[in-house]
Amino acid sequence: MLNSMWSGVSGLQTHQASMDVIGNDIANVNTVAFKQSNVSFKDTLYKSVAGQQVGLGSSVGAITQDFNGGMLRETAVETNMALSGKGFFVMKDANGGQVSYTRAGDFRHSDNKDATHPAIGTVSLMNSEGKFLYGTTGGVSGTASVKIDLPADMREMMISREGVISYIDSSGALKEDQYTIDVATFANPAGLTQAGGNQFVASAESGAAIVASTDTSVVQGYLENSNVDLAKEFTEMIMAERGFQANSKTVTTSDSMLQEIMNLKR
Repeated sequence: MLNSMWSGVSGLQTHQASMDVIGNDIANVNTVAFKQSNVSFKDTLYKSVAGQQVGLGSSVGAITQDFNGGMLRETAVETNMALSGKGFFVMKDANGGQVSYTRAGDFRHSDNKDATHPAIGTVSLMNSEGKFLYGTTGGVSGTASVKIDLPADMREMMISREGVISYIDSSGALKEDQYTIDVATFANPAGLTQAGGNQFVASAESGAAIVASTDTSVVQGYLENSNVDLAKEFTEMIMAERGFQANSKTVTTSDSMLQEIMNLKR
C-alpha cells in the first residue's frame, strides 16, 4: 500500500484526537474551575526509500492541561470558595480515605442526617461528588488530616484569605480560628490524573501532595471560572478541521492512485 495512505490515516487520527480535546474544552466552558487542555503532535517512524528518508505520518505527542487560574466570579454564598494562586483543595471521603484534589470550591453543607456522618448536630463542607473538605484544627496549616465539622445551628461562617475558618454560634458568640483549610500543591501538577467531577488524584508523575503554607489565597463567596479561551478553541477547531480535510484528501488521492496501479494488471 502507498505510504501516503498510511500518513493520511495517521493524520486523520491525530486531528480527530485534537478535535476531541477541543470539543471537551468547549463543552466545559462554564464548568467551575475547569482547566483547558492543549494537544501537540509529533512525527512518526521514517522509512528509507532509495537512500532517502520518508516519513510515515504523525501521532499525538502529548495532551497537557493548562493550570492557569480562571477569573473569579462572586456568588455571595458563604460555602463557595475560590483559590487565588496555585494549589488544590484536599478532599476525602468521610473516613479520610480516597483522597482527591480539586480547584472547584462549589461546596455545600452536608446533610447532618447522613448515616455516615460521625458527628451529631454538625455539618461539613461537601462537594457534588460526596467528598468532604479536609484541613487542620486551629489557625495554622498542617496535614489536611481533619474533616471540617461545624455546628449545624451556627449563624454565620467566615473564612479568611489564609483559609482560617471562624463562625458565630447560635448564641451570637464569635468562635475564632476553629479550622484551617489546607491547600495542596504539586511539583508537577500536569502529571495529575483526572478522575472526573472536577477531581484529580496524585500520580508518580505529579509527585506527592505538598500541604504547607503557600501564597495561595482562599476567597470566600466566589467561584473560579473555567480558563477555557473560546477564541483560542475556535481557532484551533478551524485548524483541526482543515487538517482533517487535507488528510482526508491525501487518503482519497492515494486510493485513486492505488486503483490505477491495480488497473495496470488488467
